[in-house]
Amino acid sequence: MLRSRGAWAAVAGAAAVAVALTLRATAHYGPGAEPDSVTYLAAAHHLRSGGGFADIDGSPLTLFPPLFPAAVAVLEWFGLAPLSAARLLNAVMLGILVVLAAVWARRISGSLWLGAVVAVVVAVATPMVTMASDALSEPVGIVALVACLLFLTEALRPDDHRLRWPVLAGLAAAAACLTRYASIVLFPVGVAALLAQPGAWRARIRSLAMFLGAGGIPLAAWLARNMAAAGNATGDGRGTSALGLLTSLKLTLASVGAWVLPSTAPVVLQAAVGAALCSAVVGGWWLSGAARRPGLPVALFVVLGVGSVAWFEWRMAIDPPPRFVLPVFVPLVVGAALVAAEAQRRWSWRPGVTALLVSAVVVASVPGVTIFERQAAQEGLLDYSTPAWRSSPTLAYLRAHPLRGTVASDDPYVLDLDLGLPAEQTPARTYWASNETTGELPPFVEQAARAGAAGLSVVWFPRSYQSFLYSLADLERAVCLRVEQHFADGDLLRPCTAGT
Repeated sequence: MLRSRGAWAAVAGAAAVAVALTLRATAHYGPGAEPDSVTYLAAAHHLRSGGGFADIDGSPLTLFPPLFPAAVAVLEWFGLAPLSAARLLNAVMLGILVVLAAVWARRISGSLWLGAVVAVVVAVATPMVTMASDALSEPVGIVALVACLLFLTEALRPDDHRLRWPVLAGLAAAAACLTRYASIVLFPVGVAALLAQPGAWRARIRSLAMFLGAGGIPLAAWLARNMAAAGNATGDGRGTSALGLLTSLKLTLASVGAWVLPSTAPVVLQAAVGAALCSAVVGGWWLSGAARRPGLPVALFVVLGVGSVAWFEWRMAIDPPPRFVLPVFVPLVVGAALVAAEAQRRWSWRPGVTALLVSAVVVASVPGVTIFERQAAQEGLLDYSTPAWRSSPTLAYLRAHPLRGTVASDDPYVLDLDLGLPAEQTPARTYWASNETTGELPPFVEQAARAGAAGLSVVWFPRSYQSFLYSLADLERAVCLRVEQHFADGDLLRPCTAGT
């Protein structure tokens, strides 16, 4: 009993440490915010104001799912500011994730202390603390994802044929997909796992039907809403990726390898290490013999999780993989812990050897998370949570001199985040990570002509310019613009009037 209490105390302590590390990293400049963060927060604002789930400009939002903005909106209802709500929510989610990882490892291995080991590793892992320090949907989505895998593990127990586990797994899969569309990979994982259940095929099919029904109905309802509101299920106009499948797979595996290698290591080396880590976990599960079935969701998700990120990046123009591959982290840690436990059982390792390995992992993690905490306090996080944006003379001027009429910017998100100023993005020449042209420039020219001299303002931030957008020189060639105000970090431009 005392040993059990000690293990649970270690899990609780690890969760508290994870929450504290996240809150400390975001104490000075707030949580990391980027364009996706602004879109989520805008959706939360529209939800609170009765405008439904909408984008910055008020149009129906389908590109992002609703659960994270809805949770932020609930916390805002209690009086928290949008970024403060996201900060608290994600810090708490990391604490919950630490506990879920411990419970999952314990239920597969039967060892509470192994669960405590997993909890400590997850709590001090730099990728996890970094993830929870940003105002993005990953913490909520990964908590739902790990819960789904935990429930699938319970459903595979030969002595437990209750239907509540497939139902709970389906509901968790739906919650994960309604937070991150990429979590759709949980459905093939669940199908394969539930078909591997012990017992009669009739019982397996019944469990599978409960899983698909509980998970598919909420997701289908949301997608139907998107089609009715905007004519597309998950956003459109993203273009096709310029990357090949092998390149996408290499980058995805490199993101896994970067969790244990320095960021300066060659991409090929990072990819090789990432492939080795995934192979070790899947191979260890396979070699465990009779213990294979409880660990099946771990192995399936490591393979399909990595593969799905590479496939999505190959098929669509989406962000590079580092953030998208984070859901694999906890299954990889749990799988590695199970491999270590199996090795201890087979080769009669002394407990001290396992303790030494765990200590080495934790000690190796501490410098990384310490550096991250120091950088967060000095330099901030992500795009908009930095000293440069805090002291922006352009934003200060616009705060004192509000703009009216149509506003376009190469960084409309910071205008919405800092000023609450709705703005359109200046036209893009290609889609992100794509070679496909957009055709956005001619409508912009027409819009400028209709708006007139007083009706269009262009706010240009040189440091925010990205190569897939038309440059300021491109815009000036297409539309006559004059600089009305020049600042160290940007310009305010307006269309030329007759004679200028």
